[in-house]
Formats: sequence, C-alpha cells, structure tokens
Amino acid sequence: MTSSADGTKPVAVAHGYIHTSADSGAIWTETGTPQWWMSVASSADGTKLVAAAHDGYLYESADSGATWAQTGTSQSWMSVASS
Repeated sequence: MTSSADGTKPVAVAHGYIHTSADSGAIWTETGTPQWWMSVASSADGTKLVAAAHDGYLYESADSGATWAQTGTSQSWMSVASS
C-alpha cells in the first residue's frame, strides 16, 4: 500500500488488482489488469504510480491509476519506491 503525501489518494494491491481511491479511502476503484502484484509506489501528489508485477515487469501510470503501461524489460522486481 502507498499514498499521496496528504493521504487523499491511497493505492493498494489486493485480490489481483490495484485499487485506487481519490477520497482518502472512502471509495475504492479496481484498476489495471489482474496480476499478482508485488509492490506499488506513489508520487507525492498521487498522480504518478509505479507497480511491480510477478510477471517481472514494471507498470506505470501518469493519471492516478486510470491507465497503466508496461515499461522496461522483464526483471525479478520485488518492490518499488518513489520520491
């Protein structure tokens, strides 16, 4: 789980999906494709997200998780972090 710096945009991985919220966790939305997600990280404002999946790829979103794109080459990524 991760969140924007002010806590209004939490992001979590559960049940094969990435779940995002724009209201401090009151309402959650499933995003992305079903995967075995390893880790997720957020920028301070919550708009840029990166996630590591069990398939070895990193996925990134520039719109708070509305859309996701696979990035880089397959590695054995276990976790991600963001400044």
